[in-house]
Amino acid sequence: MRISFVFPNVYTPYSHSPAIQALSAFLKREGNSISLVHLNSEHAVPDDDSEFIKELEKQKPELVAFTSTSFEYDRSNELAGIAKKYLKVPAILGGVHATTKQDDFSSSNFDAFCVGEGELVLSRIAKSQLIPRGVIYGETIKDLDSLPFYDWDIMDTEKFLGTKGRWLNIGFSRGCPFKCTFC
Repeated sequence: MRISFVFPNVYTPYSHSPAIQALSAFLKREGNSISLVHLNSEHAVPDDDSEFIKELEKQKPELVAFTSTSFEYDRSNELAGIAKKYLKVPAILGGVHATTKQDDFSSSNFDAFCVGEGELVLSRIAKSQLIPRGVIYGETIKDLDSLPFYDWDIMDTEKFLGTKGRWLNIGFSRGCPFKCTFC
């Protein structure tokens, strides 16, 4: 399956997305074609509707997968509506917003919200070529050693490092280790 990830890096400093890098590596290992629209007006694809459509048209995705914090959600939701209108392609949202604000799904432009880990959810979608509608709960992968290393090629890592004085923050955990009910 051809999947285009969208990283709406528009209201925060230029950064990378470990979630997209992890998902991309997993899906590529399974033989899927993965691409990225990294929106950042200063360093990547300009945050402009027509530029977004142009980039997606080049990639010809069968599914558009967004990751979003709540801070980026409104723009992600707008972009999902644009992708569906102009390219007739389904859209799924994962990340913090989908996980913590599942009640936004019914009023969104997304076909699905992925709550929790997305590797197995996206793998099933890619294999079946069917995009379910609704809130989908991801399964926790217990054997982290079975996962491939991050896909550093999906993002322009050299450009990113050049803007950060060659510094890169890397997390060495996956998700949050706590069981809070308020997050």
